[in-house]
Amino acid sequence: MPGFAKFMAFMNVAIACVFLFLATKDFNTRRPWAYDVFRSELDIHGLPLDQKDSGPRRVAYALWQDLEPDTLSKMFANAGGNPVKGSSNYIKTQMEEVERLRDQLTADLEKLKDEEDKRARLRDIFLPLALTLEERDYWAQRINDKDLDQRGMEKLQKDLFDDYFGRALSQADTVAPEMSDWLAQKNPKAVKPEEQTQMDRRQRIAHLLYNLGRSAEEHTRTMVVIGLKAYIAEAESQAARLREMSLRVRLTMLDERSLFEVEYTRLTQRILALVEEIERKKYFYTGQQDIKKRAAELVKIRQADLEELNGKLGKAAHEIDLALQLQRNLEERLFETQKQLGEAQEKTQEMERFIRGLEVPNRR
Repeated sequence: MPGFAKFMAFMNVAIACVFLFLATKDFNTRRPWAYDVFRSELDIHGLPLDQKDSGPRRVAYALWQDLEPDTLSKMFANAGGNPVKGSSNYIKTQMEEVERLRDQLTADLEKLKDEEDKRARLRDIFLPLALTLEERDYWAQRINDKDLDQRGMEKLQKDLFDDYFGRALSQADTVAPEMSDWLAQKNPKAVKPEEQTQMDRRQRIAHLLYNLGRSAEEHTRTMVVIGLKAYIAEAESQAARLREMSLRVRLTMLDERSLFEVEYTRLTQRILALVEEIERKKYFYTGQQDIKKRAAELVKIRQADLEELNGKLGKAAHEIDLALQLQRNLEERLFETQKQLGEAQEKTQEMERFIRGLEVPNRR
């Protein structure tokens, strides 16, 4: 083999070794950079929506398969841990986080035996999820209904979970309208099912997780799960809804203030009229009290007269009883006298007949 050919073969081998060295160095340098980019994308976009979500890469490869346990542990180091305490399953998608929260809240509610505690817990969980005042008032009215029995409470709890968790977990192409939609239109039949995209599903999950968070750690976990982009969008959306609610409350307060002023003027005039009427009633009452006092004095006088007359009547009755007794005695004596007189007359008549009987024969 000529020397030049040997030289060229040696150069080819040397260049290949250099290329392999540079490729290996580039790969070793690029790998942590790619991992940092991957972690940054996860921080921005959050966990994949479900096990079919390819993430921002837009490739036919599910993103959750690239989530190694070490990566998940680092992501959730300051956000409650992954897996969470008491579990051995890693959370790799947003749907899994929603399911975990649903099961956890259901278990917490099952532990509550007192009805008022359960009402307070339902109120604390679901009222912040309302999108409008109408929706909030609707659920608050149902939760505060004192006529609900155990079956009614179970149905209420099911409706709440279906309306919020059910819609967030739905993977169908269409989903039932939000409660605020048909409440605003006052006609549930007029609202048709909504078509939902992957972005809509992410938005519903972001709304659910954002408003379920209470502590700083829970919000940090929500930020990790849904990503900074969705978290900021939901915070802005929530702020806009709160501003709208605040504006409506202020307008309602202005309306109520105007109504209050009118009602206050009317009630003030009514109160003044009632005060005048009360004064008249007091004056009339005072006069009636004087009349009552005079009538009481007259009653006392009449009672004294009555007692005196009763005394005289008793005395007269006693005298009448004595006179009647005397009269009875006289009548009895008169009766005896008349009886004796009658008997004497009968004897006289018998003697007259006897004498006349004696005179008749002498005449013959």
